[in-house]
Order: sequence, then structure tokens, then C-alpha cells
Amino acid sequence: MTVAPFLQGRGLFFILPTGMPKKYKLFISIIFIIALGFVIYANSLNGEFVWDDNAFVKSNSYIKDWSKIPSVFSRDSGAGASTTLGFYRPLQLLTYMVDYSAWGLRVYGYHLTNAFLHILAALAVYWLVYTVFGVIFPAFLSAAFFISFPAHSEAVAYISGRGDCLSALFILLCLVFYIRNTRAQKASTYFLTIICCILALLSKENSVVIPVLLLAWHYVFRKKIKPVFLLPLFIIPLAYLVLRFQTLCSFMPELKIILARIPGFFVAISRYFLILASPGNLHMEYGNSLFRISDPLAISGLCLCAGLLFAAFRRKNSCPELAFGIFWFFAALLPTTSIYPMHAFYMAEHWLYLPSVGFFIVLAFALYKLHKKKGFRTVSLCAIIFLLFFYSYLTARQNKYWSSEINFYKATLCHSPYSPMAHNNLGNAYLERGDCAAAEREYLEAIKYHPEFALAYYNLGRLYSEGFDKEKAVKMFLQAVRLDPRLAQAYNDLGSLYFALGRNEEAVKACGRAIEMDPYMATAYYNLGNAYHSLGRNALSLEMTRKALELDPGYIEACNNLAADYADSGRIDEAVSLWETAVRINPSCAVAHFNLAVYYFMRKEYASSIEHCDKVIDLGEEVDPAFLRQLEAFRK
Repeated sequence: MTVAPFLQGRGLFFILPTGMPKKYKLFISIIFIIALGFVIYANSLNGEFVWDDNAFVKSNSYIKDWSKIPSVFSRDSGAGASTTLGFYRPLQLLTYMVDYSAWGLRVYGYHLTNAFLHILAALAVYWLVYTVFGVIFPAFLSAAFFISFPAHSEAVAYISGRGDCLSALFILLCLVFYIRNTRAQKASTYFLTIICCILALLSKENSVVIPVLLLAWHYVFRKKIKPVFLLPLFIIPLAYLVLRFQTLCSFMPELKIILARIPGFFVAISRYFLILASPGNLHMEYGNSLFRISDPLAISGLCLCAGLLFAAFRRKNSCPELAFGIFWFFAALLPTTSIYPMHAFYMAEHWLYLPSVGFFIVLAFALYKLHKKKGFRTVSLCAIIFLLFFYSYLTARQNKYWSSEINFYKATLCHSPYSPMAHNNLGNAYLERGDCAAAEREYLEAIKYHPEFALAYYNLGRLYSEGFDKEKAVKMFLQAVRLDPRLAQAYNDLGSLYFALGRNEEAVKACGRAIEMDPYMATAYYNLGNAYHSLGRNALSLEMTRKALELDPGYIEACNNLAADYADSGRIDEAVSLWETAVRINPSCAVAHFNLAVYYFMRKEYASSIEHCDKVIDLGEEVDPAFLRQLEAFRK
């Protein structure tokens, strides 16, 4: 291999003293990257749960129960929230499990973990660039630009963006260990290569690009391929794709759909380069528009692709860092092109997270080369300092975009005023805060821009069912399932509403349909149990309630219902066990406390009875006066 002349020396880290040992330069630069990461993202720690955070974290029962790990590895990542995200990211959910164990739903803990993972990814960028090129300063610059780049706020300040940080970390480590293994073959190094490949794939779908990145490295640096080492890194992603398609029941779209989406890829390329050049107008939700190949942005994107790839092939020997950076950018972008219609957008800023590494490699070496020229050292140093301050300032400002759920959706709508999803989610935020009028307005806006948007009808149904217009709620739920027959949660809520209206036979049918769509939906079994109980089908009611509790051991309402059934049939010990489970899971469960108070009173364990009765009163619930008078005699 021909190495560029400027790479042949020991490498200069020109901000530090020339004679400083390499290990100290490495240590200081690593500390700088870590400190820079925490400082930039400090103001993101108090951001709220937004967008997909509800399905990934806030409402996801799987992350709150370690016994759900098998479901995490076998189902859609949104299944724990009774929704379909279309993602298979078990490792991402496992990290949320760890967070929930440590922080509960205190949001700062999740943001802290994201910032930590982003820092680790930046250090992995440092390690990869240093491993490939053997020069400290360009490696440091690549990592510093990467950690401070504003567009990465969408992957870091947004809790659900964690998949980007995780997958990038393990992709980068996989390449580092693979390259090190080609230079000095060790079983332990290759084992780490395989482990990182698997962990990357379990983090996010874009990790299937690992073999392409490895081939790019082999091609640029003319390294001989050894099939025994490279072949497993092709087989593992292929096996992952099979597993993912089976788990999520993915489909193969028609060829005409794929062809219609190709111009959007080139439009995205143009806009990605605009973001890389001037990252000041960032936002979520770029929409899922289709474009013509004659669109100016599509033409410019096509020209950019052709010109950059031509330069990469032409200069791979004389300028390997340019070729490697360009190949990295396009290869890493391939899984997120949206040519295959698995995404809700044709482009997204967090999709730049891994591809941007290639851009920063080219930028870092360009500045390094500039510094090597006489008379340009000051210029290069000023450019570096300016870029780091500029990126850091914009990132800290962009973090505020994610700080408040309502502000986030309002800001998003400023950029994408016709986005039905943004209007729908803003409606959810208003509904959660009790502003029903504003919520209804946003749901209707979503329907205005997308008349067949099932989620908006479903949320209108939720809104009306919480108010006094339950018949109107029924109409909204029916419209939602007409537009999207696989919307299990809509069937379930419709069944619950039918039960509240006394239409129990219809409730049974709706809940049964919800279970057909999602056999793991605990609330559907619970609602079906209630409907069966009202119809006098007690055996079926008991069976459904047991199933609900089996699927969700922390389901308090199911605990209480099953305990009541056991108590009615004389199975008192089993009933008491369930009531005790209920108050252990939720100390504010007044019903369970009262039932335990009565039970202990009957057993003449008056101290325990008084304790549970006092808890009911503390919770603001009324207690039968006659029972209270009886307890008073034993209070002393």
C-alpha cells in the first residue's frame, strides 16, 4: 500500500507541546472529548418524553419487568405498549430496562445514558480513525467534530434515538477489532469482532451495513480478504435479516413502489450535504413525500453522488482518507435511504449519525493537511476552534428543541405544518395535560391533512370516551378500525367502551378482535374478562383475567378482579396473596388495602387491619363507618 506522505511521520498533535509522549496526548484528547460531550448535552437532561418515547419507554410494560426479556427478543419493540413500531431493537429495550431499574420514569436518567453512549461512540470514532490511519490529531478532530455536531442532537437529546448511538458504537468497535485482527490474529480479538457485530444488529437495523464497510476498508487500503474471517460477518447480518422479517412479518413491496422512491434518495443526499455544511435549521419530521427525478434537489443529489464516488475511486491511492470517508458516508447511508418503504420519512437528521463519520474524517484530514502547509497553521487552528465552538453552540441550542413535548411539536409544525403525525402527537400531549379542546383541534387538523389517518380517529375516540359523548367515541373507534383493521388498541378501547355502555356481547366481539390482532395484549384479556363476568360466564371471565395477569404480573386491576373471584369462591388464601401483590406493586391501591383490612379483621389480626384501613383513609378514600366503629374498639 502507498501511504500519503503526510501520514509517514509520527503525527503532530499541534495544540500540545511537541515533545509530549504519545500516551499523554491520547489521554488528554480522550478527556477533552468526554468533557466536551457532557458539557454540550448537560442542558438535555431535563427534556421530556416525546414522539416514540411513549412507546419505547413511558408506556412500555416490557422495560418494567425483567421477566419480559424473552418477549423483548421475540416481538416488535413497541409491543410492550400495545403498538407496532416496525422496529426490532432488543438491545435498545434492554438498556431501557436498566434505566427503569435505576431511575423509574425520571427522565433525566434516560438522557444521561444517551449522553454517555454518545460519548462512547465518539471515542470509538477516535479509536477507529487512529487504528486505520495511525495519526492522533485527525483521529481526535474526527471525534471532536462528531461529538459536537448539531444534527446528532436528534440521536442524543431524543431518548428513542438511542438506537443510533448503540448501533454506531458497536459498528465502530466491530471494525476496530476486525482491522486489529487482520494485523495480529488473535482469537480474543476476533471473538470481540463477532460479539460487537451481533450487539450492533440487536441495537438497530442499519447495522446490516457492517459487511459493506469492511469491504470498503479492504478496497481502499488493498488488504487481502481472508474468507474465514470475513464470511461470518456476512452470514450473521443475513441471519438477522431473516429473523427480523419473521418477527415483524415484513413484506416485499412492488417494484414500481421502490422505483417511485428512488428520486427521494437523491433529494435526501442534497439536503444531508446542506445540513453538513450549515447545520442551523434542524427539525424532526421531513415527511414521506415522493419526488420526480427532474426535481432540482434530486438532480443535484445525483450529481453529488456521481462526483464524490468518482473522486473516491480516482483518489483512493493518493488520498485514502478522502476515498475511505466518501465510501463510508454512502455505505452507512444505504440502510436508511427509504427506497425500501419501511420508514415514515424520506430522510431524518438522526440517519446522519453514522454516515457523518465519513464526512468528519475528510474534514479532519483536510484541516490537518492545511496545518502542514507553511503559513496556514494559524488559519487551520482558527478554523478548528471556530467549528468546535460553532457546533457546540448550535447543539446546545438544538437540545432545547427536545426539552418540552408541546414546544417540540409546535416547533416541528413550524417546519412541517401539514404533518398529520405531528398534529396527532401534539393532540396527545394536550390530552395528557387535560386540555381537551386543544387536543380535539389537533386531531381534527391531522384528519384534515390526512383524511384516512386512523390514529387520529382512534385518539378522538379516546378523547370522547373520557368525556360525555360515548356514542361519538364509538363512531371514532369504528372509523379507526375501518381504516386500519390491524389497530388492536382501537378494538380494545372499543370493547372497553361497549362494556361501559352495557353492550356486553359487542364488547366480547371487539376485545376478541383485539386479541386476534395482538395475542399479548393484557388489557384486552382483562376487558374481555369483565364482559364475560357481566354476561354471567364466570369460568371464561376467570380464564381471561388469569391470562391478563399472566401477561402482565403488575396489572393491578386484574389482580383485584381475580382476587375478588377467588374470594367469592372461597379461595381466600389465593385472594389474599393477590391483594398483597397488588399493594406491593402499587402501595396506593385502595381497593386491595381495604380488602386486606377486612380479611385481617376477620382473622382478629387487628393491628394489621388498622394499618391497611388507615392507608385507605390516607389515600382519600371513604371507609364504611360501621367497619370503622368496629375497628376503633381495637385501636388502642
